[in-house]
Amino acid sequence: MGWYVEAFERDGDALLAEYPLPGFTEADAVRVVGDHPDMTACFPLDAGQLAAPAGRIGAAPDPEAAAYFLSVFAN
Repeated sequence: MGWYVEAFERDGDALLAEYPLPGFTEADAVRVVGDHPDMTACFPLDAGQLAAPAGRIGAAPDPEAAAYFLSVFAN
């Protein structure tokens, strides 16, 4: 599985950017979004939650300009 931060338009549904999180694990995801029965879901990230993976994406996320989500995809 591969984890990503995805940025979407706030006033639409267009994907603006997708940032892979190499080395990010399910345990990392639990620390960011909490424990959920289905960790294969897509999780919205608020500004505080976005701070944890932001250092790994190589870009300065702007939570006012886009809606960010933590997502996992099968490789």
